[in-house]
Amino acid sequence: MTSTSPWHQHHHGINITKASISPWHQHHHGINITMVSTSPWHQHHHGINITMVSTSPWYQHHHGINIIMATLGLLLDHMQNTAGFMYKNLQGLVID
Repeated sequence: MTSTSPWHQHHHGINITKASISPWHQHHHGINITMVSTSPWHQHHHGINITMVSTSPWYQHHHGINIIMATLGLLLDHMQNTAGFMYKNLQGLVID
């Protein structure tokens, strides 16, 4: 797996766009492992965002994600405070 940026990876010919909504680094790491390990079976963009990290630049370069895993409060905060946050192509939502 090669990484072109902290938010974008290429894995087995599939582009994986990541944004993380997780209050703890350990939680983010576990979610990331799960999403990357299942990526050979789907071509969805998945998202994870640690709350201490600004995601505004990420959303300027990408056009939404298909899978979001988040706590309800962090997701609400992210949706309200991230300009240009796109969720119209959302196909999976996991509330933790």
